[in-house]
Amino acid sequence: MLTSKNQYTYLRRELATNVLRLHREGALETEIDKVPVSMIPRDHDHSRCCVYKDRAMIRSRLLSLMGVALEEDDEYTPLSSYAHKALKQEVTPFPILTIIKEGCSSCTKSRYQVTELCRGCLARPCKTNCPKDAISFMNNRAVIDEEKCVNCGKCMQVCPFSAINYLPVPCEDACPVNAISKDDYGQVHIDWDACIDCGKCSRACPFGAIVERSQILQVAQRLLSDRSITALVAPSVDGQFPGSLKQILSGIRKIGFTHVIEVAEGAQITVEQEAQELLDRRGEGVFMTTSCCSAYVSCVEKHLPDLNDRISHTRSPMSFCAEQAKLEDPETFTVFLGPCIAKKQEGAIDPYVDAVLTFEELAAFFVAADIDTQEEPEDDTRLQGLPRVFAVSSGVSTSIKSRLSEHEDIIYEQIDGIDRKRIRLMKSWKKRPPAADLVEVMCCESGCIGGPGCIADPRLTRRRFS
Repeated sequence: MLTSKNQYTYLRRELATNVLRLHREGALETEIDKVPVSMIPRDHDHSRCCVYKDRAMIRSRLLSLMGVALEEDDEYTPLSSYAHKALKQEVTPFPILTIIKEGCSSCTKSRYQVTELCRGCLARPCKTNCPKDAISFMNNRAVIDEEKCVNCGKCMQVCPFSAINYLPVPCEDACPVNAISKDDYGQVHIDWDACIDCGKCSRACPFGAIVERSQILQVAQRLLSDRSITALVAPSVDGQFPGSLKQILSGIRKIGFTHVIEVAEGAQITVEQEAQELLDRRGEGVFMTTSCCSAYVSCVEKHLPDLNDRISHTRSPMSFCAEQAKLEDPETFTVFLGPCIAKKQEGAIDPYVDAVLTFEELAAFFVAADIDTQEEPEDDTRLQGLPRVFAVSSGVSTSIKSRLSEHEDIIYEQIDGIDRKRIRLMKSWKKRPPAADLVEVMCCESGCIGGPGCIADPRLTRRRFS
């Protein structure tokens, strides 16, 4: 997985900021067609074959920022026409992810490769331990037969010279549910029936060929109107931007939101209902898994059907919070601000949620509006205490454990990040249930603070929740 510090991340954030600045200036429809040329002038150091392909990539990224499915782009329609349509559209349809075909670098098949470090040693543990007899020796050096190799990695593990390397296809390797594949031409494809919208592929691809469709323009349009708009802020925002949590909330209000609600309010309702549900299920002698992580819920629906009846029926904090906002102001436009791409999928089907933005998209709003959160006064929003730890792995079970402190015999377990190995483990639960009453499952390692929409290092932000 790429770290957040890379040239593609900087480009992605710069584009989002430019789009929002043009919108604030009322110049989006008249100026957006100039953006690819202004960002990639003729004398620009191009990263691909030529500046024209780099410009085509900028165009595609701009389209995704306007919520367009790139598979539907005819390449003739100007960006200004798409911008006009986006400003009239309030809901981004499925699927959430989309592919820039020109951006895919046609990565070769993932494989193990013998390097020049191979010494052709007498022990030859690579050959001895290969379960498919895929390793032979030529000119006193190991050679891997790719037709026989099953990518088990045992040769790399046992080589005393570290002479065997693994060459991955980043997006395929990052996908925990094998929803990514390549066609005969090396182009990436996503199996939408298998995809759980976790966003790991989009953050793993070093060419930025997989992107999510954004709702920044729909939100920006509402912010400039005189109609009510409510920000539902995930607790994991703490530490994503400079300053205290209350200063960040103040900055969000300054963007133009009528109301700012910390989603930990909804988390309190989730804790109450999930705790009671846990007691009920425990009385029936069955274990229960949490339901807050949208990607996990989708994973169960598509890949772990045997766990369908083990997921808590309790709605997520986002949903409870959005419902409360609608009850207080039925006409308000609710926007969830969080770390997660999968929440965009959940928000699209939740009747109380009108839009979902990631923290990275929120950062573009801050920059476009020249807001420095650490210079803002502290907001008067009342913080919600314990339920805020929902943002980190084990936070949900910690909150429920505190709520059920008198039931000391309840056993809790955590799944910190979903990958193929953990999915195999969860599949085994049908025959060998976990030795726990409640299993908290988070798709992202470290929990929500490790989500693909975050901009801060989770190792640092976790301190805010300890």
